[in-house]
Amino acid sequence: MAGHAAKRASRLIQERTNDFIQRQKGPKWKRELVPDHKWDYIDVEEFRKKSCYNVLRYMFVYLGIIISTLAYFADLWTAGILLIFNTWSLSEEPKIPFDISKWIFVACIILSFLFLGWDVYKCRAVIATRDISLGVTNVMAYRYYSVKDYAKFCLFRKINDSRKTSDMCAFFVFYTLKGWKKLLFAQGPRQIIAGITLAAMLQTAWTAKNGGFELNNDWDAYGKNWQQRVALISMSFTCILWCLSMLELIAAIILYIPVFCQIQGNLKEYCCHKIDKR
Repeated sequence: MAGHAAKRASRLIQERTNDFIQRQKGPKWKRELVPDHKWDYIDVEEFRKKSCYNVLRYMFVYLGIIISTLAYFADLWTAGILLIFNTWSLSEEPKIPFDISKWIFVACIILSFLFLGWDVYKCRAVIATRDISLGVTNVMAYRYYSVKDYAKFCLFRKINDSRKTSDMCAFFVFYTLKGWKKLLFAQGPRQIIAGITLAAMLQTAWTAKNGGFELNNDWDAYGKNWQQRVALISMSFTCILWCLSMLELIAAIILYIPVFCQIQGNLKEYCCHKIDKR
């Protein structure tokens, strides 16, 4: 009997030790039990808020969709000009030979549409799960839900507005790193070619005056017709945006190390967990 009791006590101690070790594995946030939240269990009408500030932010969702759509149409237009008319949209020829630059531009545009198709595929998978946290972390699903129902947009804003300062860095790193492939491979090569060409055009546009330099007032220096001038403005704008996005990407890469040390796990899983808690 004594031997049997000793075995039972030893087994109980071992089970409790294993349970303690299991509970100590991983970061604290992984040990918190938070149920998954789906649209089926939420009354989104409770979050509807018709304030001027909220409506203004809602309009920016539509503005973002319109800008993205126009950007893809502009890519199609650029690819058509390069392939069909075999001409460069600016008056200044690219510094890299046109036969090479043309195919780099076309390849980048095709790649951007492949990324778009992949984003649509992932968006449909996210929508099928009816999971709120996955909808927040997927930009296309976020826009789809917001356009479909204003109340869902209000819920998203409530979740985003309730972020703690300690989590803002993790969310910034997550959202910035999501688009690194598109930024580097679908936009990087053509933006570098465009940037080099624009720099050469600006050098010819600057004129010496009174010991300094100023931009040339002659519009012919920026293009032979209005189409080339519009193309110059558009290309300059996209180059500036790409440079700013690259700075954000570099900052996110630097911040990823301390963020990873803090969460000690998968970044997407951590973001979804925080959204579920809210």
